[in-house]
Amino acid sequence: MSRTLPASGAPYGCSVDPRNRDLAVSNLSSYLYGSISVYPKAAGKPKSYFNAMVNSTYFCGYDAHGNLLIDANDRSGAFILVELPDGGEHLKIVGPNDQGGGPVGFWKYPAGRSPYKTLAGLLEPLGATISR
Repeated sequence: MSRTLPASGAPYGCSVDPRNRDLAVSNLSSYLYGSISVYPKAAGKPKSYFNAMVNSTYFCGYDAHGNLLIDANDRSGAFILVELPDGGEHLKIVGPNDQGGGPVGFWKYPAGRSPYKTLAGLLEPLGATISR
């Protein structure tokens, strides 16, 4: 079965939650921000999530617990990993900075601004893993 779903921005990557069949679609850009659209049971109108610190979203995937992980770029073009926790209403941003041994920052949404926590002393942090 195939169907056409309404989308905003430039749909780029997608993933299906194997537990409930929700379809997540990353939007490369939605005019001002990259965003994620989640279609309940892969149908109807999506619920969209965005964060002003995210410039673009690329690929996404659900983990075994229903958390959606998205690789993205921040407003300066640096790679960041974004998480939409299962049942969450807000995107959580964790940002490794591989430029010159930069720190890994943790931000609260929607407050943004400076990270509320950083991890320093890493050589070239290229990725991040999120856990509760």
